Amino acid sequence: MKQDKQRGADMDGKFSEFSNFNLIRNKNKYLILALTIFVAFAFFGFVSAQQVSYCCEKTTDGAWCQNAQQTECDPEYRIVS
Repeated sequence: MKQDKQRGADMDGKFSEFSNFNLIRNKNKYLILALTIFVAFAFFGFVSAQQVSYCCEKTTDGAWCQNAQQTECDPEYRIVS
């Protein structure tokens, strides 16, 4: 009888450790998911912050029909955003 009680205690300890292992494992999954979402939003935030380019009929450097910043477009020619 005494041995059965000790075995039960050992089994309870193993189940308890297994339960803790699953809890930690689930927390790691949520941590990885949260980090992935954070990185995705950070990446798309940087992508959307790109500068706007304009279709310049002619640039100040003399190039024709180029996409460039508005300051690089020759003001004597058409500029389309």
